[in-house]
Amino acid sequence: LVLLGGTIAAVQGRQARGVAVQRQRLEAERERLFAELTALEQAHRSGSADPAFYSARRRELVVALERIYAALDEEVAA
Repeated sequence: LVLLGGTIAAVQGRQARGVAVQRQRLEAERERLFAELTALEQAHRSGSADPAFYSARRRELVVALERIYAALDEEVAA
């Protein structure tokens, strides 16, 4: 019984570390995407971004950010 409890605790500890690593990866990706979106918005406001490129890339970035937020929300709910 003691061995079973130790095994369960060890597995849960590894799972918790895996979740923490995944969360850090998602948060880093979120920050990278936000930085790119911010730079894109600044380029658009200054007039240096091609309107077609701006529109398409902005859409891609927003969709990617939505996916990141969904993954983070799923992690919190789990």
